[in-house]
Amino acid sequence: MSQSSDNGPPSAVFLERMWLDGAMVAGVGYGCNVSLFFHGCFLLYPTWKKSRINRFLLVYLIVLFLLATIFTSTKFKSTELAFVDHRDSPGGPTQYQLFSADAGATVNAVTYVISNWLADAVLVRWFSKIRPSSLTLEMISDSFGAVMLSTNHPRLTFGL
Repeated sequence: MSQSSDNGPPSAVFLERMWLDGAMVAGVGYGCNVSLFFHGCFLLYPTWKKSRINRFLLVYLIVLFLLATIFTSTKFKSTELAFVDHRDSPGGPTQYQLFSADAGATVNAVTYVISNWLADAVLVRWFSKIRPSSLTLEMISDSFGAVMLSTNHPRLTFGL
């Protein structure tokens, strides 16, 4: 593939190609999420009236699926805005994405953080069931560390 000189420096072109590839890989991850959602619903739905925990897990599964759907759709929309609608902005799609503050990117970051918190909550609950004595200060500090790592999303740094 030949590059024309109006595409910018080779490093910027490489970065933009990797960004586009990453957006496509996110679609594969969402496909896995869809299949796990339907499998979980298939297993939980027949017993949701009989068991209170199954009702909770079904609602929890639906909420996580909705958050993943919102995250993926806003990610694809922001990629579309950067590469299609604003491809001619100064600095290309990368500079547009870094310096724009559209609502889609904010929703994307918020859904990412909330879904990570919910997923971490399941892990903490699961570990507390495996080893009940581990629900101590060590587990609480580990949970706090997991929350801090999950909020290390590039959009949440606000340019600081």
